[in-house]
Amino acid sequence: MSAAPPATPSDLPKPGAWPVSRVALVAGVIVTLAVALVLAAAGWYERREFVEVRVAQAELLARVFDDHATRTIDTASVAMGGIAETFETRERALDPVLADATLSQALVGLPFMRSLALVDLGGQVLASTARGDTGRTIHLRALGHLPPVGQESLGKAVPGRQLADLSVAHGERPPAVVSFIPILRRVRAGGRDDLLLVGLINPGTFETYHRLALDEPDAQVVLASYDGWVMSSAGGTQAIGTDVSLHPVFGALLAGREHGSFIGPGFGREQHLVAFRASHTRPLVVIVERSNAVLLAEWAATMRGFVLAGLLAVMLTSGMTWIAWRGLRGREAARDALDAAQDRIVRSERELSEVVESVQDLIFRTDREGVVTFVNERWTALVPQSFGPVLGRPLRDLVDPEFSTAIDRLLMPGGPPGPRTAQVSAKGRGGVVRRFEVTVSLLRDAASALGFVGSAMDVTDRWNAQQKLQQQLAFSGLLLEISPVPVSMTDAEGRYMVVNQAWENFTGCPRAEAIGRLASEVFPTDQLEAGAEQDARLLGLGGPIRYETEVTPRDRPRRDVVVTKVLVPGEDGQRLGILCTTLDVSEFREAERATREARDAAEQASRAKSEFIANISHELRTPLQSILGFSELGIARAGPNDRAVPMFEDIHLSGERMLLLVNDLLDIAKLESTVGAFRVERADLKGLIRNVVTELTPQATQRQLDIETVWADMPLVAWVDPSRFQQVIRNVLANAIKFSPVGGRIDVSGGMTRSGDVHVRVRDHGPGIPDGELESIFEAFVQSTATRNRTGGTGGTGLGLAICRKIVTALGGRIAASQAEGGGAEFLIELPSRGAALHR
Repeated sequence: MSAAPPATPSDLPKPGAWPVSRVALVAGVIVTLAVALVLAAAGWYERREFVEVRVAQAELLARVFDDHATRTIDTASVAMGGIAETFETRERALDPVLADATLSQALVGLPFMRSLALVDLGGQVLASTARGDTGRTIHLRALGHLPPVGQESLGKAVPGRQLADLSVAHGERPPAVVSFIPILRRVRAGGRDDLLLVGLINPGTFETYHRLALDEPDAQVVLASYDGWVMSSAGGTQAIGTDVSLHPVFGALLAGREHGSFIGPGFGREQHLVAFRASHTRPLVVIVERSNAVLLAEWAATMRGFVLAGLLAVMLTSGMTWIAWRGLRGREAARDALDAAQDRIVRSERELSEVVESVQDLIFRTDREGVVTFVNERWTALVPQSFGPVLGRPLRDLVDPEFSTAIDRLLMPGGPPGPRTAQVSAKGRGGVVRRFEVTVSLLRDAASALGFVGSAMDVTDRWNAQQKLQQQLAFSGLLLEISPVPVSMTDAEGRYMVVNQAWENFTGCPRAEAIGRLASEVFPTDQLEAGAEQDARLLGLGGPIRYETEVTPRDRPRRDVVVTKVLVPGEDGQRLGILCTTLDVSEFREAERATREARDAAEQASRAKSEFIANISHELRTPLQSILGFSELGIARAGPNDRAVPMFEDIHLSGERMLLLVNDLLDIAKLESTVGAFRVERADLKGLIRNVVTELTPQATQRQLDIETVWADMPLVAWVDPSRFQQVIRNVLANAIKFSPVGGRIDVSGGMTRSGDVHVRVRDHGPGIPDGELESIFEAFVQSTATRNRTGGTGGTGLGLAICRKIVTALGGRIAASQAEGGGAEFLIELPSRGAALHR
């Protein structure tokens, strides 16, 4: 027998090279750190986006409040201008009674004003709508700067309810919680030019409007003059009449721009989100503040799920790294053990080769009393020199004392015939204890025994290997025993051979009751049907199988489990048995059921929201119809030169815009609920589009626009709801008319795609849509910045394109916007030519 070839250099590990387990560990740590950094960056990005949204909301509120305050004061200014013209057209002496009537009649249309009064430059109230003001003398300085004749001025907030509270003879100070904002106009009347028309604006009008518009409890709004005097406050601690000129807005910010926002100190020392806006026509500033700490708390609340998911991701990558490292480390340890075993095999093969070449066994012969009479040369290599000569010594003296009795039994002349074998140990050279397998045979002649002949085979290595094998088997049994997964093995007849402790704990059956018994003798028959079917499938397939079932352990509720089974082959290639593992997945299935219930609840909430919007939109239409009707009645009854006509027209225009918004909201609610059912039919889209073009041609003619249509020769047939499809075309074409330059052209075309679908294109030559907004314009209440800047922010409700996308999506198509070559925007509508189920 030849010896095994030595290991080549390529098989040996390179000096200084990292093991694979260390490389995997370092790579896993790097991946975990990368995941953590990505999650941190995503969290920071989400925080920035959150703050930007809140800043935009605050700036929008500041703009809305500034517009409301400016309109209110402008309305008061227009009304007082009209009263001044009335007084100036009367050439006769001023009649207090007639003046009171004029002021009272004008006050009826000004609900935000407390009173109107006519005062001379001496401070005497000549006429007033407030009881107790007429005839009193007041301090004019309290009202602020006196304007020249024909002009007006706006004063700061003054404590008091009416002018009588500023009377020279008034002994009591007016209550601080009640105040008014004076607006003064110098007029001529009855030949006098020393008269002041005084209007008292109620600051509570602004405060009420602000409180109604604020959604967040921590927000506050302050309306102040340019020099920092509070004229109205809502949601904060700044009282009317307080000097807030030290606020950062009144420093370099207001001097450099009319509106803006920042995060920093506000009315308090802590950090705030501050948005401000100055009026274009009045010396007024609106300041909106929100606590930065509250904003961060809201952001943290929204990020709670993200943080948990990030922690789970980091834990998952860390766990996978640890598992990979342990697995690779185990493989390396197994490989090292395999290399060591291979080395031992190589040495054993080399020794065996030497034995074949020269007899390696200890050959000996003894007489009848067991005294050694012959040995081979191998003895000199194994027996220590301290023993002295081997010949002439009893064989029992050459082994360890504990094995002397075994040698005596081997050398009994009257023992059993044939070879006799025993294992003994003896000290070799260097004092090393070696194990030998001794085999002897009796030598006899015809009359009596002559002695014994035998050999002693050195089995030290085999004996050591057996000991290690026993240790490994014990270790494998211990691993099986401490495994948390229930494991069992049955033989070919279905009797339990092995079960571990986890199996006992899960089933509640002691192993003493299971080992050697059939499963039908241990568990109820109804629980074994699924297992028997899977066993048959395993025998048919031959490979591992996995399935999920339900079991009921003893004294425990029913559990969901995943069972894995594999065939265990025997020495002859036949089936030795079936190895089975059982994994309890009850908690996972319970989590899946909880997830489904949560999803169903969310869908129910969405349906409830849509129905609520539909109901409230219906309820809003009734009062809006009344507002429109009364405004039309007021326009019809008023004379052509009546000053009330513009007011009624403004009311009518605002009501129509509100009705448009309500109708859009109702459309969205219908599309999101079962209320908006579609009546789909097969129709030629050319006729439907032509009707819409004809309907909108007058609007295009007013702007000197040409609408050119180009159609394919074939009919454009698709399954649509005709009224809903025309609503989409109407919205898109109306937007094109609205934003196209005067004298321009709008192109409408239609055709078929290669896949047989219908496409319709509407292209204008307007300002176009920025690339970053081509998708967001289809969201509710979102308008393109290009068109919004062009219309001054009054272009529409921002619901039209959102409704269009919902309709087209429900019809199984799509709608998209793009930049047209040469300028302008192009809208593409694609619909399937064949029938398709509605997409909700």
